[in-house]
Amino acid sequence: MSDFRSDAARVTRVLEWLAEHYAEQPPLEAIAAIAQASPTHFQRMFTARVGVSPKKFVQHLTLDRAKDK
Repeated sequence: MSDFRSDAARVTRVLEWLAEHYAEQPPLEAIAAIAQASPTHFQRMFTARVGVSPKKFVQHLTLDRAKDK
């Protein structure tokens, strides 16, 4: 079982990274690499913490930023 605090820190790091790189529409593999996790593990970890998949999160972030322009 993975460490709760470590997973939280990795997801936080990814959220900060995505705030700057969402427009690139990064693939899951690139996002998982930021978290230093396999794509499968990262997707589960991210979804458990954020409530949506990484792909859906990037889509929502892109739409929200587009509305702000």
